[in-house]
Amino acid sequence: MIAWITKRTGSVNRLSMNLYYIYDQNKPSEILYTAFALDNDHAYTLAQVAGIDLTGLTIDFVRKDPKDASGNLYLPDIKKGRAA
Repeated sequence: MIAWITKRTGSVNRLSMNLYYIYDQNKPSEILYTAFALDNDHAYTLAQVAGIDLTGLTIDFVRKDPKDASGNLYLPDIKKGRAA
């Protein structure tokens, strides 16, 4: 989640992350990476920045607002394997 406070009103604004799985098109049951991103394009950008070659890979939306075991929303990130 990305949050910021509006100076004028003092209210907290949030952008929630979505969960994406990245996998080989020929092996869809094997999750190679997990991305916590705003949208599909953001997941793609996170993968590029991490140096991941996405040739032959698919990015699939899994769910909105995933939370960790403590109930906290995730920050933008990409991790190897299944992570949520």
